[in-house]
Amino acid sequence: MHVLEGIWQEEEWGVIAIVKEGNKFQKYAMDITHESYEKTLKKYISNEKLNGTKDGAFFKTSQKNIYKVIIRICWPVNPGAESLGESTVFMTGEATLKIINENKLSEKNKSKYMKKSRIYTRIWPKRIKEHNKEIPINKSSNESEKRDENLGPTTSNQSTNKNDFEKFFDGQLDLATSFWGFLIVGTFVVGFVCGWLSAAYGKGWIIPLAIYTFFAVGGTWASAENYKKKQLSKQQSVLWGILAQIVCVLNVISVISMLVDMF
Repeated sequence: MHVLEGIWQEEEWGVIAIVKEGNKFQKYAMDITHESYEKTLKKYISNEKLNGTKDGAFFKTSQKNIYKVIIRICWPVNPGAESLGESTVFMTGEATLKIINENKLSEKNKSKYMKKSRIYTRIWPKRIKEHNKEIPINKSSNESEKRDENLGPTTSNQSTNKNDFEKFFDGQLDLATSFWGFLIVGTFVVGFVCGWLSAAYGKGWIIPLAIYTFFAVGGTWASAENYKKKQLSKQQSVLWGILAQIVCVLNVISVISMLVDMF
């Protein structure tokens, strides 16, 4: 992992994630807890609806440890808005980011709409140098990937004989399909149907939702593990795999909570 990558606590904002994507480092809002006071509306505005969205980007400069930052600036225009994301105007500004050390970043903003300086404090991984040293690199993984791309007749027939559900549960589907298709969309659809049936015919219809959730979590977890192995073999970030597994854990906790309430 690059020293910029990881999960950070941004001063007077909240928890953000930084991931290397191509020639830039993308910043994502994860848990924005800061409330902004809007003078025009004369009240504090929540930022939680920005969670899960792109929050800016960092670009390398000719100076070591100095990055150009494109920041997102947003504010509500609807007097009835309770959160940013409701009738919100978005624009961009520029800033400069300096790496102080592996656990601390300093951002200097040029926009008049933003606080002039902010500090980022690392949440995960705490000791990135030790973290990178501890990552096991599978030297034969590249050869394995090449074999997968040029499958022989036997392997091809085995793969063809499996349906999508079997591939999913074995972790053979890509992480994006497993996470968004089975875990997020699938759980939403099954949850909607089971919720309606439980309201109409009894709480017992929550059980099929629990069964599907455990199925979706199992397959997504397996896909995330395979994703991490492939990323490690290429010495690239495994952050998306870790975040997907965190969502899996949260889904399991939610279902267990529903079952406890039901019984």
